[in-house]
Amino acid sequence: MNYSYTFNNIKDIHAANLSRTFLWILYADKTPPHIGISIQGYFFSLKTEGKDENIPLELLQNVVLKKKITSVAVQLSVQVSLTELQLLFKNYANIREGESCLTPILQALGKGSFLSTVSELLKDLEDQDQIKAFFGLNLYPSFKGLNTYSSKDIQQRIQTLRNA
Repeated sequence: MNYSYTFNNIKDIHAANLSRTFLWILYADKTPPHIGISIQGYFFSLKTEGKDENIPLELLQNVVLKKKITSVAVQLSVQVSLTELQLLFKNYANIREGESCLTPILQALGKGSFLSTVSELLKDLEDQDQIKAFFGLNLYPSFKGLNTYSSKDIQQRIQTLRNA
């Protein structure tokens, strides 16, 4: 298997303080994965048919566990304001043409749009020493990291979801 990002020392999610800032990599075993962000216990993500906004993390965790969604929660040392994140997500109805679920997260973290994949974002955060820990949910023993994919793969997946 070819990985674009491999995880080290993934801890059990129950050890996490979920009031902190987290990136949520949902369907971490799929190509491409989906990404969201949580702050102070509230989850946000942009989707093809809408968005998740101010979702209590307990609800997200229940869905992830019930549907057995392979997920990695990345605790960040970056502080993002809940109010700023709420205002940012008000500007979106869904994923716009040429964008992805990563777009508002890059904005929230003050990252450039030159980062086009979750792996690129994780490498940038790692280079900036902004990752505190990794936590997992529904990870199988052989799970190692994110599969290699491109911007083209992302746009094809978005198109597939729009046509479903």
